Amino acid sequence: MDLQKRGRLAEAQELLAARYLTSRTLNEAEYRSAELTRILVKLKQVLQDLERTRHDAHASRDLQLTTQLEALGYLGDD
Repeated sequence: MDLQKRGRLAEAQELLAARYLTSRTLNEAEYRSAELTRILVKLKQVLQDLERTRHDAHASRDLQLTTQLEALGYLGDD
């Protein structure tokens, strides 16, 4: 999110995508964790949200706010 806030969206996407793929691969091959699967679903959503922010400044601001509210526990944890 820090990279995204600084306007470095491509770097943010690359970093998150790499971590997503590594985590998914490990989970499928080794861990088989339901909790990690749940986190991976959220990570994939963030990747999609980041892609939307590339073309919409309001979406960027909304993503930052949503991320901060989730971190503080103000939004439900689906």
